[in-house]
Amino acid sequence: MGKSESFGSHLSLGQLRKSPFIDYALHHRHRAAVRLHYRLAELATVPEKQINEKKKRELKAEREMLFRQLLENPQEIHLALEIKAIDDKIDEMRTGK
Repeated sequence: MGKSESFGSHLSLGQLRKSPFIDYALHHRHRAAVRLHYRLAELATVPEKQINEKKKRELKAEREMLFRQLLENPQEIHLALEIKAIDDKIDEMRTGK
Protein backbone atom coordinates (compact mmCIF):
# COMPACT_ATOMS: atom_id res chain seq x y z
CA MET A 1 0.00 0.00 0.00
CA GLY A 2 1.76 3.14 -1.19
CA LYS A 3 1.34 6.76 -0.23
CA SER A 4 -0.83 7.42 -3.21
CA GLU A 5 -3.35 4.73 -2.28
CA SER A 6 -6.40 6.04 -0.53
CA PHE A 7 -9.00 4.75 1.86
CA GLY A 8 -12.52 5.18 0.68
CA SER A 9 -12.89 7.72 -2.04
CA HIS A 10 -11.15 10.78 -0.65
CA LEU A 11 -8.73 10.18 2.27
CA SER A 12 -5.09 9.24 1.84
CA LEU A 13 -3.19 7.41 4.58
CA GLY A 14 -1.54 10.66 5.73
CA GLN A 15 -4.88 12.45 5.89
CA LEU A 16 -6.42 9.56 7.78
CA ARG A 17 -3.68 9.71 10.42
CA LYS A 18 -4.36 13.43 10.90
CA SER A 19 -8.09 12.88 11.20
CA PRO A 20 -9.65 14.22 14.43
CA PHE A 21 -11.74 11.06 14.63
CA ILE A 22 -8.60 8.92 14.87
CA ASP A 23 -7.16 11.22 17.58
CA TYR A 24 -10.45 11.00 19.48
CA ALA A 25 -10.57 7.21 19.20
CA LEU A 26 -6.94 6.81 20.29
CA HIS A 27 -7.46 9.19 23.19
CA HIS A 28 -10.44 7.22 24.49
CA ARG A 29 -8.68 3.92 23.93
CA HIS A 30 -5.74 5.19 25.97
CA ARG A 31 -8.06 6.40 28.76
CA ALA A 32 -9.79 3.02 28.82
CA ALA A 33 -6.42 1.29 29.14
CA VAL A 34 -5.42 3.59 32.00
CA ARG A 35 -8.72 2.95 33.82
CA LEU A 36 -8.24 -0.79 33.37
CA HIS A 37 -4.69 -0.55 34.75
CA TYR A 38 -5.86 1.27 37.90
CA ARG A 39 -8.80 -1.11 38.37
CA LEU A 40 -6.52 -4.15 38.13
CA ALA A 41 -4.10 -2.56 40.60
CA GLU A 42 -7.01 -1.91 42.96
CA LEU A 43 -8.20 -5.51 42.69
CA ALA A 44 -4.69 -6.77 43.39
CA THR A 45 -4.49 -4.77 46.62
CA VAL A 46 -7.88 -5.82 47.99
CA PRO A 47 -6.76 -9.30 49.08
CA GLU A 48 -3.67 -7.79 50.71
CA LYS A 49 -5.88 -5.43 52.71
CA GLN A 50 -8.13 -8.30 53.72
CA ILE A 51 -5.11 -10.35 54.80
CA ASN A 52 -3.81 -7.42 56.86
CA GLU A 53 -7.20 -6.97 58.54
CA LYS A 54 -7.39 -10.66 59.38
CA LYS A 55 -3.84 -10.58 60.75
CA LYS A 56 -4.69 -7.49 62.86
CA ARG A 57 -7.74 -9.24 64.32
CA GLU A 58 -5.65 -12.29 65.17
CA LEU A 59 -2.96 -10.15 66.80
CA LYS A 60 -5.54 -8.20 68.80
CA ALA A 61 -7.16 -11.43 70.01
CA GLU A 62 -3.78 -12.79 71.07
CA ARG A 63 -3.01 -9.48 72.82
CA GLU A 64 -6.31 -9.61 74.72
CA MET A 65 -5.60 -13.14 75.89
CA LEU A 66 -2.11 -12.19 77.08
CA PHE A 67 -3.47 -9.08 78.79
CA ARG A 68 -6.03 -11.15 80.74
CA GLN A 69 -3.26 -13.51 81.80
CA LEU A 70 -1.15 -10.54 82.89
CA LEU A 71 -4.02 -9.16 84.98
CA GLU A 72 -4.40 -12.53 86.69
CA ASN A 73 -0.63 -12.95 87.21
CA PRO A 74 1.04 -9.52 87.40
CA GLN A 75 4.37 -11.06 88.41
CA GLU A 76 4.80 -12.58 84.92
CA ILE A 77 6.63 -9.67 83.29
CA HIS A 78 7.38 -11.62 80.09
CA LEU A 79 3.67 -11.29 79.20
CA ALA A 80 4.04 -7.50 79.17
CA LEU A 81 6.97 -7.83 76.76
CA GLU A 82 4.93 -10.07 74.46
CA ILE A 83 2.05 -7.57 74.56
CA LYS A 84 4.48 -4.77 73.67
CA ALA A 85 5.79 -6.78 70.70
CA ILE A 86 2.24 -7.39 69.46
CA ASP A 87 1.39 -3.68 69.86
CA ASP A 88 4.46 -2.83 67.78
CA LYS A 89 3.38 -5.24 65.02
CA ILE A 90 -0.13 -3.78 64.97
CA ASP A 91 1.30 -0.26 64.82
CA GLU A 92 3.57 -1.23 61.91
CA MET A 93 0.58 -2.63 60.04
CA ARG A 94 -1.42 0.54 60.73
CA THR A 95 1.35 2.88 59.52
CA GLY A 96 2.32 0.67 56.58
CA LYS A 97 6.01 0.31 57.41
